[in-house]
Amino acid sequence: MAESADSPKTITGSVPLGRSRQTPAAPVGGNGSMAADPLARPYRLPSNGVYYPEGHDGTVLISPTRGEQEEIIAGASDSPQGQLAVLRHVTSQCIDTKGLPFNDLLLNDWTAAMLHFLAMSAGTDVVGLRPVHPGTCGKASNQSRPLTAMPCVTLRLAEPGEDPTWPPAAVDADLEALREMDDEASEGVVHEHVMSAADLEEPFTVKLPTGQTIQWRHLRLSDLIRAEEFSARTGDTQTTPGSKMHTFILARHIVSIDGRQMSGLETVTWVRRQPTPVLNALRADLARREFGYDVTPRFRCPHCGGSFKVRLPLDGSLFRSGAHS
Repeated sequence: MAESADSPKTITGSVPLGRSRQTPAAPVGGNGSMAADPLARPYRLPSNGVYYPEGHDGTVLISPTRGEQEEIIAGASDSPQGQLAVLRHVTSQCIDTKGLPFNDLLLNDWTAAMLHFLAMSAGTDVVGLRPVHPGTCGKASNQSRPLTAMPCVTLRLAEPGEDPTWPPAAVDADLEALREMDDEASEGVVHEHVMSAADLEEPFTVKLPTGQTIQWRHLRLSDLIRAEEFSARTGDTQTTPGSKMHTFILARHIVSIDGRQMSGLETVTWVRRQPTPVLNALRADLARREFGYDVTPRFRCPHCGGSFKVRLPLDGSLFRSGAHS
């Protein structure tokens, strides 16, 4: 059967891309009953819903955990992968996506909603952090702060006559360092960017140092699920750079290379064979369009004055009582 003009644009092995006038399907893991929960609170997603079907207002309803969800979280395995799977399951019960299939949530939107869900359930939005400054200093410092003071990028479509600010212009490494320093100086400020309708359309295109043209897309929760399945089948449960799961996730972004759509096997094989400078060029373009909370924020050490990055533990421990004492 031929596709109609209103059919959502799709990419092999992925979820629909961009907006569509098609009525959203029923959510996976939610039936709208949370709307009747007196404790449910609306939360506007960092993407503002610009990548979701027409009619979605960019908000979800978040309810705190109940005893049954506490039991599920308490029974999670110690592995980061197991904890992520449990949090995904619990959030599917406690986050009403308002008609959007749960697994179609953009991964960055889900991470942001999950952090607010954990804060609501813990009864505090204070992110408890006592990171150790690596290297010569080696001292821990209290970097606890409200979730609202953590760096976050939000998006919205430009109004008529408004100049888009998204994506930020690509700059060389030196200027990128200066931009990062400026962002650090404005810590706690939500960076809102406006985008044109043209910049909304996936997939995005980047030309690599090899001359190859890559088209790539944002990841959805369904991609994380596939990555976890791949990791389980290969027996590599690590999520750090260099792991099989990390390679799979990077490859999952790729839609086509030099105009040819690629299978999952082809993209993973391509990533494994590329020199690091080529992969870094691809990562830089992905990072340029990154939005939501920065899960590797930069902090200033009060002992030596040095600047360093910390990867946030996305397992609920950020908001546990006493985490920042």
